[in-house]
Amino acid sequence: MADNYIDETGIHTQTVDEIVSELTTEYKNIYGQDINVDSDTPDGQRINIEAQAKADVLDFAVQLYNS
Repeated sequence: MADNYIDETGIHTQTVDEIVSELTTEYKNIYGQDINVDSDTPDGQRINIEAQAKADVLDFAVQLYNS
């Protein structure tokens, strides 16, 4: 899992896939390894919505940093 950070080479942010993976792991740690997180389930849909929201904020941060 990648972190979001700024260093001498610029800004580095997670991809949507990395965010989904992180959220999936966190959900399974909370609700158990047997939960269904497929994209056509309520939990899977929630994970994808949260991941996309975080990715949108990170994209904004990149745009702000680059401006």
